[in-house]
Amino acid sequence: MSGRHSYLVAAGILLSRMAGLVRQRVLAHYLGLGDFADALFAAFRIPNFIQNLFGEGALSASFIPSYARLLGEEREEDARRLAGAILALLTLIVAVIVGLGLLGTPWIVRTLEPTWSVEQQERTIRLVRILFPGVGLLVISAWCLGVLNSHRRFLVSYASPVIWNVTIIAAVMLAPARLEAVVTWTAWGAVLGSLLQVAVQWPVVRRVAGDVRFRAWRSVAGVGTVARTFVPAVISRGAAQISSFVDLA
Repeated sequence: MSGRHSYLVAAGILLSRMAGLVRQRVLAHYLGLGDFADALFAAFRIPNFIQNLFGEGALSASFIPSYARLLGEEREEDARRLAGAILALLTLIVAVIVGLGLLGTPWIVRTLEPTWSVEQQERTIRLVRILFPGVGLLVISAWCLGVLNSHRRFLVSYASPVIWNVTIIAAVMLAPARLEAVVTWTAWGAVLGSLLQVAVQWPVVRRVAGDVRFRAWRSVAGVGTVARTFVPAVISRGAAQISSFVDLA
């Protein structure tokens, strides 16, 4: 990575962190402390665990090296096929996890927060179920980041979380002046922000990588290599994520 690219990455991360800070301040202003804030932050924690497990770190350790190697060997079509196969595989895995998460949300919430009232647990369950589909979108966003990084397009991928934060901020500020409405709008704002985060990267992905399409991963060279490095990366991140998750619970 050249000095210019390092500056672009730093600029994107800085913008994202600043937007995240503003989001936290806005949420604190509108929600304050109490049951509604607790339910919202607990609801965010559960799908975020899945996103962090399958997101940027695991993909960076597995997908990017194989994809970048094919690009370096000027095998653009093979790289495109690999990207499409990994996208299809990720979509399937995340769809299954999101489906299981939606079904298992009541058990997860009641296990993690057994001392909460039934009303508080039900509120959190409802918010988690709103947020869970956004997990899949953010994992796809991580795939976009991997493709763009391999093509040395850093700013849009690292700055795209700004859109996620801004969408949540707008949802909070536009919500009716009731705490129940604020947390609900915040959750839907997060899902919309996840969709927009993918949408802003997708045209750039198409421009640099070409017509990436879903492909049957069994017939694509390189998928096995990605899978063999992806699984250990997920396990490694999982240990750290579980430790952090339990500490916050």
